[in-house]
Amino acid sequence: MKALILAGGSGKGNYKMVYLVISYFTITVLSTAYATIYSTSSYNVTILELILLSLFVITVYIARYKININFMLFSLFLSIIILIQTLLSTFIYGQEALLRSLLSIILLFACLFIFAPVFYRIIHLCSDNSLIKIIKIIFITLLGLGFIALFLQYEGILRGKNMLFIREPSHYAILITPLLIFVIKNSKFKFLYLLPSIILTLLIQNTTLLVGIILAIFVTHRIATRMLFSAILAFILIYGIYSFLPFEYSFSYFIDRFTLNYKSNTASVSVLVYLSGLERAYLSLLDSTFIGLGFNRLGFVGPKGYYQDVLSNMGLGDLNLYDGGANSFKLISELGVVGIFILLIYLYYFVKSINIIKSTSLRSYQVLLYSYFLAYFIELFVRGVGYFSFNLPFFLSSIYMIIKNRNNKHLNIKKSVYP
Repeated sequence: MKALILAGGSGKGNYKMVYLVISYFTITVLSTAYATIYSTSSYNVTILELILLSLFVITVYIARYKININFMLFSLFLSIIILIQTLLSTFIYGQEALLRSLLSIILLFACLFIFAPVFYRIIHLCSDNSLIKIIKIIFITLLGLGFIALFLQYEGILRGKNMLFIREPSHYAILITPLLIFVIKNSKFKFLYLLPSIILTLLIQNTTLLVGIILAIFVTHRIATRMLFSAILAFILIYGIYSFLPFEYSFSYFIDRFTLNYKSNTASVSVLVYLSGLERAYLSLLDSTFIGLGFNRLGFVGPKGYYQDVLSNMGLGDLNLYDGGANSFKLISELGVVGIFILLIYLYYFVKSINIIKSTSLRSYQVLLYSYFLAYFIELFVRGVGYFSFNLPFFLSSIYMIIKNRNNKHLNIKKSVYP
């Protein structure tokens, strides 16, 4: 352990940074485990995470707390805009779940104003070698836990698709995707991380994880032909492995979820949930005259739509009722035209971030934060778990970095390091 700490930096100072990064990730994992054990919502999980992180910040780092003035203004402006929009929505839908909405805005502001700059400062002071090794260890550990969960499911010890301390494979995919992007970017032998990830995806059968792997390959490879060759080679290897498996494998799971038609809907609850979120975003826009339902009020007010009725008739009326299936649908439903504007800004910086991470030699902390920013695409457009997911503090820290770099107009670059 001592060798790991001293590999990329100097003595006690670097030891402290490694400790801080590990502590931060530990708090996130413990909060996620609590959610799985006690079956609580992502909103309550984030409250717990914020309490733990508050103690962490106060006891360890508050004395050195700094914040970029432009990010502070951005945080205030965004919070005020969301507050005004939510108050306007009460003229249409009344005050139902208004307290929840106001508390959510305060929680969002706290994440923006406190934890984003603090986490940025923590990993900024970490040496490149140490941060790369820490994240690789975390990724390999999570990947190993995925295979252990798969084995326990096969043996009937775990019910359904439970992933040990994570409720379901989609949540596991959201947690591991940014780390996969990071380790691929910072590795010479990318297949050592890609191949087991693809095998786990196909064995556990999860579309979100498959999209995460495709995203990781897409945002980290410069040459499209190399990307295509890698994918073809991976699937040839996997097909060869499955030829020797003692059971029959079917790709119908993935086909059903990528087929958005009514016949598929009757067989796939996941597609129904996704279409319900899309439908409610459209209906909410029209019903509220583009104002929206109010921040974090989806499911409490506003139209339900045809697909939500189908889910109700199946006895699944509360399934993803409040998160909309994907965060983009939730944003549009709740913030109306403001939500659309936020999504357009994200997509602009998403494309810009891909170009940066592909063509620029970045410091390790920058690659990590860009990885979280790019991976948030999955929560927005593929599978959301609500605004206050376990990745939110890291995503907001990436926004802090982007605003800070934009103001400085210079990236703190360094040659790539491959430990």
